[in-house]
Amino acid sequence: MHTLSEHSLARLFVLCSRPSPGPGAREEILRLAGTVRDWDRALGKADEEGILPLLYWNLRDDPGAVPAAVLETLRRSFLRNLARNTQVYREMELFLESVRRAGLRVALTKGGRLALDLYPDVALRPFWDVDFI
Repeated sequence: MHTLSEHSLARLFVLCSRPSPGPGAREEILRLAGTVRDWDRALGKADEEGILPLLYWNLRDDPGAVPAAVLETLRRSFLRNLARNTQVYREMELFLESVRRAGLRVALTKGGRLALDLYPDVALRPFWDVDFI
């Protein structure tokens, strides 16, 4: 097994940035994941890029592709993001109700909207603030 180059790690991240990368990409993801030697470094970079939940999503069905501890770290990140986003959406509903009762119109934009519209699970799109217009 060779060390994963920066280019290969970037390729793994690009492929995993889509919830459904497709059959050909699936094999490449598994191949690239199998070459990672320094998972601490890779997870740190994935965290910086905000793709830990997507990395989990794309590796979860093939537990042998990564060490069990790595998969567990990814799973916990996914669940933390799910809990955070669920809480944000609950609070947002209360806010939107009060805005509507006041007769105002508001639209959700950016990350909060993308999580609802483009991802099969709200846990896949990390966001830390909510934007409205």
